Amino acid sequence: MKLLKHISTILLLSASLQATTIYYNGEGNDIGEWSIQPDSTDNASLIEVHDNTLDSTVIQFTDGGVYRLRLPNNTLWANATETLLSFDMRLGSYYTISVYVDTLDGVRKLFYNAINVNVGWHLTGILNGIGNGRTHMFEHRAWQINRGEDVQNNQNGWVRATLDLDRELTDTEPDNRVVRVLSMRIAGTSGRIDNVSLDNPERTTLAATANRWSISPGIPAGGNIVNHQENDDRGNVVSFSGTATSNSYTAGASTGANRWNNTEHDILQWKMRTISNFSAIVHTTTTNGTRDIIYSTDRTDGGLNLADGVIGIGLGWSRNGDGTAYGNGTDNRWQTYTRNIATDIAEFENGNSLVAINGMTVMGTNGRLTNSPMVATNILIDDIQLFSSIVPTLTTGVASELHGWRLRENSVRISFVDNSDGETEFRYINTDTNQVIGNALPATNGTGTTSIGQINELNSGTTYHIAVQTIFNNGQATITSEPLEFTTLGELQEETNAQAADDLHGWRLRENSIRISFVDNSEGETGFRYINTDTNQVVGNAVPASNGTGSSRIGQINGLNAGTTYHIAVQTLFNNGQATITSQPLEFTTLGQAQEENNAEDAADDLHRWRLRATSSRVSFRDNSNGEIGFRFINDATGVQMRNDLPATNGTGTASIGQMNGLTPNTNYTVRIHTLFNNGRATAISEPLSFRTLAQ
Repeated sequence: MKLLKHISTILLLSASLQATTIYYNGEGNDIGEWSIQPDSTDNASLIEVHDNTLDSTVIQFTDGGVYRLRLPNNTLWANATETLLSFDMRLGSYYTISVYVDTLDGVRKLFYNAINVNVGWHLTGILNGIGNGRTHMFEHRAWQINRGEDVQNNQNGWVRATLDLDRELTDTEPDNRVVRVLSMRIAGTSGRIDNVSLDNPERTTLAATANRWSISPGIPAGGNIVNHQENDDRGNVVSFSGTATSNSYTAGASTGANRWNNTEHDILQWKMRTISNFSAIVHTTTTNGTRDIIYSTDRTDGGLNLADGVIGIGLGWSRNGDGTAYGNGTDNRWQTYTRNIATDIAEFENGNSLVAINGMTVMGTNGRLTNSPMVATNILIDDIQLFSSIVPTLTTGVASELHGWRLRENSVRISFVDNSDGETEFRYINTDTNQVIGNALPATNGTGTTSIGQINELNSGTTYHIAVQTIFNNGQATITSEPLEFTTLGELQEETNAQAADDLHGWRLRENSIRISFVDNSEGETGFRYINTDTNQVVGNAVPASNGTGSSRIGQINGLNAGTTYHIAVQTLFNNGQATITSQPLEFTTLGQAQEENNAEDAADDLHRWRLRATSSRVSFRDNSNGEIGFRFINDATGVQMRNDLPATNGTGTASIGQMNGLTPNTNYTVRIHTLFNNGRATAISEPLSFRTLAQ
């Protein structure tokens, strides 16, 4: 697994947070907006139509156009938590799909097309084939038609692309990471797209060490599986090496007790580095029995061989001008492969579906079939992971017709009508507190059905506003009904009359600490805490509750600044719905002298551009501050950082210069210099510098 040099990315990428953002699904629940770009032809058009295969509204576009998906008002997505892009596509000819991302090293354009190769830097961006083979479906079917085979499949030309933007960036730039996903663009074809989303799925890592793999069959002489330490800081990977008779390596199994039997996930992803042709065979259980999907370095697909229970899929290749092959995973570069196993099965076998993913076999081979001649193997493999794809679905409406039944002092029943499809459950929510109350209700069997559930432990004589939330597990956002207002029976119970803590005194005053005592004047409290009333921040440790009013408590606050005046109050806390109460503050000044803050002068000025090129420019400036920790180049139009931070200089009046790469040719840019501090002082921002990059 890759050991990042940029440890700061831990703060930028929330890998532990599972979320989904839908940017387009055609049903009015998306947050994005398509537009036709100015460099399109007059024939370019965008229109929403109903697609019978997906039974959904989709976006349809014509050839000759450049189409961009952003937020309304041309705003960038700026998604900093989700980097797995998925969408359904049905395209009629050659295409280019571009995804713009902000990275640790500036803005990058990842672009994908039907050639289906990963070649790294190409012109102004990083070129990859979508899904490493699957979605150039017109090439798949053209090859099959030439052999007179039936090319009809379950999806009638629709395929689902899954792009792991962060992983594919590191294929070309191993020490870089995606910070934010900005937007998406498609050009070069006519077709339809639907269900565009970003998500951050939970992943299951498999076969990470050599002891999880075996040489099959048996252990012939010459084969070897070892843990290998990469020199580029990738860390531990698994290495396969062997002769022509011993180069088949398996994790899990096709059948039997050693199989993974993973029924929860449908996407398998791995990274591989080799100079050999290879086949990666994924062993599965389907509703029609066992199936082996053979991913090979062929450009075309073998399709379904029902007699052998195998599906052959080409991972693609292309050639340089001198005739040498590149981009098929055999050019000794790390390359990511992301395969939707369920989709690959459905594409080639009507009526079949995935049940479980059981294992994976890797071999050096001269062809796509398991019985093709094997060759000497030298393969490195890493980061084998399983996760689930999320397909947004249609929302038909929130729950409605809420009614209260059997209203009591402390309980109520609420009925409602279900107006959605595909929900997993319903829950009640108190819209005044945004808290879930009562028990969850299971999904119904269709729209228009009525459900009823009971809510207990309410307060008597109290007015509530309760809504119904409809919950989905397919990436569709939770939807909330209008609230029902009701008042429980009985009289409102008076709240305990509590008074704030008082008689605050300071003890053992030091440069960086103090003890504060106080008198407790409340009953039923759960504890006390100190709060800085100048900043409204909690300071010090919480103090436990006392046993009655009039008792004294004392607690210590550390980490204070020397020679500084503070105003500290005591907050009394309750867990019975009673509001927190705050005492009058105690004023004191810590011992010692306060450290003077460095006095910042003006922002950077005297900005000039140097060595202007089509894709790069240098910008120099003069530093006018003291105590800065660095400088940052910011694109004034997008707010995106354009290169790594520059280090601080040694005094005012010094000159600094930094280079910005990855710019777009013949494009206007406006750049500002931000001077950064770490002592609480605000960032100082320069006047803008505008320039236009040269044409290619």
